[in-house]
Amino acid sequence: TDRDRFIVTTGEEKKKYLNKAISRMLEQQMNEREILIEKNPHSIELIDGKKEEYSFIINPINVKGDVVGLVIILSTSDAIGETDEKIAVVMADFLSKHIEE
Repeated sequence: TDRDRFIVTTGEEKKKYLNKAISRMLEQQMNEREILIEKNPHSIELIDGKKEEYSFIINPINVKGDVVGLVIILSTSDAIGETDEKIAVVMADFLSKHIEE
């Protein structure tokens, strides 16, 4: 995401979220500047007014001390694992460096 909306999506959920405004919950997660991991399906509101069940990782993208967006990994069928956690960190770091340039 960027600070306001979902800017890139893949997989089955692509049409559901692409270009949609992010929820207040996601905005709050940006302000907290911490990675959020829910390894088993849990209710989450990605778009205001619509709760769904996912296992997920939400990792802020930090650029020069400012959070500019989030990397979000969702799963409807599998538990989130250590590999998924590492992927989210690598993606956020890559995007941070790319945006910084």
